[in-house]
Amino acid sequence: MPPPSSATTAFHNLSDGAVIIITGASSGIGLEAAKQIACLPCSPHLILACRSVEKANSAALEIKSHATLVNSKLSGVDVLPLDVTSSTSIRRFHEKLYDLIHERAVDALVLNAGIAKFHLKKPEVTEDGHEIHFSTNYLGHFYLTHLLLPALERSRSARVVFVSSGLHDHEQRHNPSREKREVKDPHKQPFLDVSDMQMLHSPERYTGKLAYSNSKLAGIMFCNELTRRLRETGVMNVSCVSLGPGFIPQTDLFRHSSCCVKMIVQVCFGYFLQPLISFTRTPQEGGLIVTKCVSENLPKPKWDPSTEDVDNNYGEGDGEAGNWGGYYRLSEDGLRAESFFSSRFSYNKGVMKSLYDYTCDILQIKGVV
Repeated sequence: MPPPSSATTAFHNLSDGAVIIITGASSGIGLEAAKQIACLPCSPHLILACRSVEKANSAALEIKSHATLVNSKLSGVDVLPLDVTSSTSIRRFHEKLYDLIHERAVDALVLNAGIAKFHLKKPEVTEDGHEIHFSTNYLGHFYLTHLLLPALERSRSARVVFVSSGLHDHEQRHNPSREKREVKDPHKQPFLDVSDMQMLHSPERYTGKLAYSNSKLAGIMFCNELTRRLRETGVMNVSCVSLGPGFIPQTDLFRHSSCCVKMIVQVCFGYFLQPLISFTRTPQEGGLIVTKCVSENLPKPKWDPSTEDVDNNYGEGDGEAGNWGGYYRLSEDGLRAESFFSSRFSYNKGVMKSLYDYTCDILQIKGVV
């Protein structure tokens, strides 16, 4: 996919030689995003944060080859090991990153690493003692972001971009028309319990699909809540946004599924049915929406008028100056990042505050207060 044209694209304020970190960049959306970000006119310095260094090194060669092919001004590509399910690995990544860039700013952090084990019937627990989806898709990224906040704040205009999923919102899948939806109390909806997000204490409720959905919802809430807290503490140069890349069959997200499921998803949806189904996207399109959320001026985020407990300042200002993060997807014509409604929970400041504080307690960190 060619790089965005500077003649037609309104780029946000990325510095020359911008340091951009992408987790899970060795394949799928992360790799496609890295290849497109490498072509930005700011001469970016990419850091691939991946569990498999071998795969990441291969990805780095592919990114460099692509950049050379399109005459990109890529400053460099580095690989650092990172397992987002391990707090020890995250701290080591932070130390190695400092050794690499020292006091330089981090201009963008793409939280892309993810896992989907829909077949699970009971919680799978990591070495740190957390449910696998919660740990991979949300908790590790929460911890990483907070370790990198000082470096992000040194940037002229930094962005944290969380790759979520349309599956985060159970209601929306059944009723796409958000404006016509029946108003409900978001505290009483059954699929999210902040006090037991991981469902470790209620295994009878657990399914891999539910755990995945909750983890992706938690990431959106985190972006909104962190942006709000940063604004309240006077930090105006760091914004957090989330995005839904669409259903992309040809990624490693389903690598842990059964052979039958992988065959259906990757072969049937990925090749034969994709031209006929409007909700599917290619990895290149997934990489494009990530690139746009990293590099372009974004429209004001939408808010849900049917939710009573929302911040009155929601959506004030643009993507950089607004008090909340926002949720984005690629427009149908594939040319723009458009603001879209996320789950009702993601607009509820009481639930978001509870989740943020709960997460800080788990990680034993102070967070932004």
